[in-house]
Amino acid sequence: MSKPLIYERWPPLHADWIQLYSINSPNGIKVAVALEEMKLDYDPHLVNIREGDQHTAEFRSVSPNAKIPALISAHHQLSGIAHIGAREGPREN
Repeated sequence: MSKPLIYERWPPLHADWIQLYSINSPNGIKVAVALEEMKLDYDPHLVNIREGDQHTAEFRSVSPNAKIPALISAHHQLSGIAHIGAREGPREN
């Protein structure tokens, strides 16, 4: 299996960890906090939206709509916080 295009610009520090591509924004922080609370290992990568990083081919290879945050795990490509909740399973009311 070939490595994802995004790894050319933002190489993972730990290939078996979740890769978080984001900025210090409310949505980016929500994802990081969720990963921390679930005790999941992740490598954070800064996507500088002021410089247009979100529009590069590398970033759009994992987030075609150029939206942050985006995540890659060793097995799945994810986009947004909704996918974090999916990992937790259904909630009891």
